[in-house]
Amino acid sequence: DALRVLSTAMRCELQFAVAGKVVLTHALFRYVYASDPVWCERFLTETLEMIYLQPSDDVFLPGQAAARAYILHNGSVNYVQEPMTSPVELVTETNVPEQHWLAEATLWADWTHVGRATAETQCALLTVNTDLFLQACGVHQQLLATMHGYAVQFVNRLTASCPPHAPWPTDLEVPFTDWSDIVLSMPRALQHSISRDAL
Repeated sequence: DALRVLSTAMRCELQFAVAGKVVLTHALFRYVYASDPVWCERFLTETLEMIYLQPSDDVFLPGQAAARAYILHNGSVNYVQEPMTSPVELVTETNVPEQHWLAEATLWADWTHVGRATAETQCALLTVNTDLFLQACGVHQQLLATMHGYAVQFVNRLTASCPPHAPWPTDLEVPFTDWSDIVLSMPRALQHSISRDAL
């Protein structure tokens, strides 16, 4: 394996060059990268893995306990919810756009998939291992408060998402979890810290 002969720093830099742009489509990780790019590169390369699927391969199935989040790097994935396994009245299908996250809730809460994601073409997906992700978050005290604040607000929205006030959460979307919405709900001191670091 050619990567094994590279130094850890060079391996992290190479892996981040491949995966970093996709992960940084998420505003939280853009903030983390802006705050500490060296740690962020190592953090992401230690928790990310690229998987490759063939047409008709399943990414996940409804009812499965989720252990990782996914980001579609390239290719086409179809996401289906059916009344027998999801809180929908009719079968719903969504073509997942490239660079979209799937099952982000897995990073912040115990999550069970509520739909089926299947590759329609050859696909490459980045996966974020939840256990490794949480371990990595715990060793950076400066960013831990931000991660914890984000997690609290994300879970609050996850558990509150139900009709008639909001749609049910899915593997593709949890209502009202845009970065700006979450930051505005954080404690004032944490908001000031994020604003200061963003300058």
